[in-house]
Amino acid sequence: MLTLKRSLTIAALGIILLASIAQASDIQAFKYALFSSEARSNDAKLLLEDAPALNQHPKAPQTRDAKPFLKSLLIPGWGQYSQGRPKKAAVFIGLELAFWGGMYGVNTYGNWLENDYKTYAVIHADIDTWGKDHDFFVDIGNYDSLDDYNQAQQLERDYNSLYLDQGYYWQWDSPANRNTFEDIRIKSDAYKNSVIYFAGAIVVNHLIAAIDAARHTRIQDELSASVKLNPRGNAMLTITKGF
Repeated sequence: MLTLKRSLTIAALGIILLASIAQASDIQAFKYALFSSEARSNDAKLLLEDAPALNQHPKAPQTRDAKPFLKSLLIPGWGQYSQGRPKKAAVFIGLELAFWGGMYGVNTYGNWLENDYKTYAVIHADIDTWGKDHDFFVDIGNYDSLDDYNQAQQLERDYNSLYLDQGYYWQWDSPANRNTFEDIRIKSDAYKNSVIYFAGAIVVNHLIAAIDAARHTRIQDELSASVKLNPRGNAMLTITKGF
């Protein structure tokens, strides 16, 4: 449970961090566009004065729409859907659901195995599971009994690790059963620790979906128009398309 909570926290913090960076970048882009617009205002007025026909219907300067980027950063596929790309949206949404489902699945299976190895230790090592932390179960998987464990710690002069309370007593009925217990415990830990990879995949999916939405918006915005004066002093409308 702690591993799952930690992974959920990592995923949430990663998404919040990406959103904060995106918001900060959007603010900087807005400031740049604002100052650039003010710096070019005099030249724009002169051009429009020489082109009265165009001045009748002035066109507001284009600003790149950051909404699809932010939408997909929050929910992968949302931005793609708003752009009219339902198939691409389904891919990102499907991956998101798969990653969340995978995180829940491996953590749940790890918890089932944890219950199995604790029950196994109660039957074959006569332990009391109440109030025991994870380190205790690691220790009983490495030593046949409480006496063997304490003797090993005394030889290493690690007195702080001794179990002096008889509530921590254990005695395996056979080394084979102790090894079986240890195999189940290691498998449980591996499944529960793997949720961190799903958390990372979730963050990456949000980022890739946001970048894809922003790229599609950029391609759409590459079609631009400008008004220029030719050597004869006449206004010319130029339309460009970037590739």
